Amino acid sequence: MISLQRIIAFRRYQLLADVSGLYEKGLFDVSIYQLEKLNKNWQRACSYIPFYQFWKGEHHLPSQFSCVSVLDDLPVDDKKVLQDCSPLVRETPRATRWTMTGGTSGLTTAFPMSNVDAVAAWINTNLGRNWNGLNPDDRLFLVWGHGHLFSEKFGLIQHLNRKAKDRLLNIHRHSAYDLAETNLSKIVESLKSFRPAFLLGYGSSLIKVAKFLSGREAINLEGLQRVVNTSETLLEEEAQLLTEVFGCPVINEYGMAEAGVVGYSVNTLLPLRVFWHDFALRLADGRLMLTHLGERCFPLFNYDTGDLAEGENPSSSGLVSISSLEGKARDVLSLRQPNGIDTPVSAIILDHILKPMEGMN
Repeated sequence: MISLQRIIAFRRYQLLADVSGLYEKGLFDVSIYQLEKLNKNWQRACSYIPFYQFWKGEHHLPSQFSCVSVLDDLPVDDKKVLQDCSPLVRETPRATRWTMTGGTSGLTTAFPMSNVDAVAAWINTNLGRNWNGLNPDDRLFLVWGHGHLFSEKFGLIQHLNRKAKDRLLNIHRHSAYDLAETNLSKIVESLKSFRPAFLLGYGSSLIKVAKFLSGREAINLEGLQRVVNTSETLLEEEAQLLTEVFGCPVINEYGMAEAGVVGYSVNTLLPLRVFWHDFALRLADGRLMLTHLGERCFPLFNYDTGDLAEGENPSSSGLVSISSLEGKARDVLSLRQPNGIDTPVSAIILDHILKPMEGMN
C-alpha cells in the first residue's frame, strides 16, 4: 500500500530514483557530468544573484569553466567574505527564508534559502539513508535541537506546524538540550514506544543516552536498523558503545547548514560517500572546499567549509569519498541550578539562543 507521504511527495521520489540510478551505473565519467552541471549553475548564479555578479567582475572570472579542477584556481569564498558582502547577499532574489549557521562552526552567518534547497536536501539525505537500507517513510527518532522555539515571532505557530509535519512523516523529535537524567529517561521511554527504524542525533547527545542505558536492564529496540551521528565528530570507541547499547551499526551523516547534507557513510563511520552529483568537493592544504553543482537559491563556489579531511580526489573531478574528517565537536556543559544540583546541558543550546539575536549575523 502506497503511503500518504509517497503520494504527497511523488515528484521527490521520482527525482530520488533518478539520482540513485546515477550511482548504480558501471562505467560513468563523473568529471564530464560535474562540468556540465557546474557551468549551468555558475551561469545561473552570475545572471541573477547580485553577489556573484560582483564576485565575477571583482576577480575577473570566466563565464564558463573548462574543467572541474579549475575550481582550485578560484578565489576562496568563506563566511568572512559573505559577512563583508552581506548587503549584496541580502539582495538574493527568490529567497523565502534564511538559514543561520551556528557559532560553533565559525562566524554566525545568514544564508538565503528557498524551496529548491529543501528539495535538494530531501533527495540527498534520503539517498544516503537508502544506501543503508532505510526508506524516506521509515520511522525516524531525532535527538535534536529545537531552534524554532527561540524565534521572537510566530514561534508557537512554527512549533505546531513542525509537529504536524513530523506526524505525517513518521518523525519523533526529542530535545537534545537538556541531558539531565530525567530527560534521558523520557528519551528512552519515547524510543520504546515509537520503535524507530533509525535514531539520529548529535554524537554527544547519543553518547549520553547510551551511557544512561549502559548497565541498566536492556530495552527491546527491535526494528532499529541504524544509529546516525550528525553535526559532530564521533570516535571509534564511542561508536562501539553505541553499537553495543543499541544493537545496530553506527553511521555518519556529514553536512552543514549552509550547504545541506554532503555525504553518508555506509554501515560504518568511515569512509563517507560523497554526493558527487550535487557537490564538487576538493582539498586545499587539507581543508575541504565545497562547490554546489545542483540548483540552489544561493549556491556556493570554492567555499571553505573549515573542516579538515582526507579522501579520494581524482585530478579531473572532486572527491568521491572522504576517508578522514576532522569536523566540529561540541561539548556538554554542566550548569549548576539554584538548588545546587548540576545539570548537563548540550552546548548546542547556545547556538540556537544566539542565532536570532540582533548583531549575531
